[in-house]
Amino acid sequence: MNRKLIYRMSAILSAVYVYLIISLAPMRTAEEVDFSSVSDAAQFSVIANIRNVTSDAMKKADEAKSVKNEAGSSVKSTAPKEPAKDNKPQKPAGDKPDKDDSKGRKMTVTATAYCGCYECNGKWTGYPAADGSPLRSYHTIAADESIPFGTKVYIPYFSSAPNGGHFEVEDRGSAIKGSRIDIYFDSHDEALSFGMRELTIYVG
Repeated sequence: MNRKLIYRMSAILSAVYVYLIISLAPMRTAEEVDFSSVSDAAQFSVIANIRNVTSDAMKKADEAKSVKNEAGSSVKSTAPKEPAKDNKPQKPAGDKPDKDDSKGRKMTVTATAYCGCYECNGKWTGYPAADGSPLRSYHTIAADESIPFGTKVYIPYFSSAPNGGHFEVEDRGSAIKGSRIDIYFDSHDEALSFGMRELTIYVG
């Protein structure tokens, strides 16, 4: 038989023997041991030492576990708390800006368009606006005489235009009366493309 296998079997048998001694043999007091018997005294000494070592190891293991639990509890209690999440719905990008341009007197008007050509201006071709200002696209509008020159007008329809929808009353027109406005464009094609529309405006 292989010598290494014999050594392994001997070690296993020795371990089993020690286990049986510890688990089955009653732990006697020193008075109960017959120290005249060498084997009896040796057995008592071995069992006592093994049990003492085992008891100490178990105590140390319990102490280490207790310290670990206390450390974990301390870390848990001192860990910074995450701020409460705000469940209030966030304002999506692209919404109406905080600045409210819809101020002034609200009106519903019929809007038309014109340019600087003869077809649109007739005998007034080449002249500036009625208040003397140069005609400017996305700025000049003609309105009824009840709305003074220089009055600011906000037209939400043009909010995405270069002027952000802001115009100024600088011109008049023979047909521009009451709830009518005329919006100036640089080209006749733009004026024709706009045509006639019902728009909401804010005056002042």
